[in-house]
Amino acid sequence: MRFLKRVFQTEYDQRIIAATNIRNARNMFVFSLVVCIVEAISLILYVAFDRDTPQFMNTLLSVSFCVITCGVVAVLSQMIIRKYKREGIISNSQTSALLIFFYVLMSAWSIFVDTVHYRAGNQMLTFFIVQFCFASLVVMSPKWGSPLIALAFSALYVSIYFQDGAAHIQPQNYYIFAIIAVFSNAMQNALLHKSEKSKVEIQELNQILQQEASIDDLTQLKNRKALRGDFEKSNGKTVSVMMTDIDHFKSYNDVYGHAIGDEVLRLVALATIESFQGGEAYRYGGDEFLVILPDGTEKEFEEKKQKWEEAIKAIQMPNVPCVVSCSYGCERCKIRNAEDLRKAIKTADDRLYQAKTSR
Repeated sequence: MRFLKRVFQTEYDQRIIAATNIRNARNMFVFSLVVCIVEAISLILYVAFDRDTPQFMNTLLSVSFCVITCGVVAVLSQMIIRKYKREGIISNSQTSALLIFFYVLMSAWSIFVDTVHYRAGNQMLTFFIVQFCFASLVVMSPKWGSPLIALAFSALYVSIYFQDGAAHIQPQNYYIFAIIAVFSNAMQNALLHKSEKSKVEIQELNQILQQEASIDDLTQLKNRKALRGDFEKSNGKTVSVMMTDIDHFKSYNDVYGHAIGDEVLRLVALATIESFQGGEAYRYGGDEFLVILPDGTEKEFEEKKQKWEEAIKAIQMPNVPCVVSCSYGCERCKIRNAEDLRKAIKTADDRLYQAKTSR
């Protein structure tokens, strides 16, 4: 049971889910584009040389449906990829919705094609090729992927059953294959998330090492390493924790140059320090800042946060038309040990990611 629970697990760190979505979007783009091109070429050849066949119109409509579906998915997945490159965030809901859309339409198309083949006494290959391609190239979350796969296999069997009672299909073998497909997707999901988790941990470690090895010249911001020494100040107290980063920061470096990007970092750091007097401010990552405000009431923290938001809005950059803005996530809790502080920072960081996704 532990093995099954681990394989069909669906709760993961938001950064790991984002990395999985990026992989799915890229693979969907390649998958749909290749199928669209191949089917479009076959459609052109079919129209040119086989237009007199009895099934011409059915085949024309069927292949055209596949080409249009794959073309639409290629365009939409490319839009998701470009948004990620431009803004550095990827929507889990959009990527999942596109994947469901792609899987449902391609499964429905392949069921129709194989039902026609079965009726004519030909081999049924299209449905299984489609399922193999999805299992190999994209990963669906088990909580909705498993029912979808089971439903697709059931729909094909029912469609065949209405032809001749599925006389030429062995149900036990057919559903064993369906179970393997469901299990394969869940295993793919678990292995991919494990792989992405390792990558995220390595990236975090590299960021820490780079940051601790360099001199932080962003005003008086403390280094992430200083958290170890400052823990005693928060121990036993109720603290307010805020994790924040600069929206679309990559665009400052890409469009206006690194000098402008460094100045944006410096001004945001200065606004953070001045707004949260009595607290501790840290540079947590490249453009990510951490604020820990010990003691004080929730109202006092909200007042300081409002002052900080106004200070961020007031930042003006010469020759830079865009407005500087930040996303943030907050958590307020009592700190009894280092683990409590770590969990509070993690919660604030997750809420920051959710805020960026919803913007």
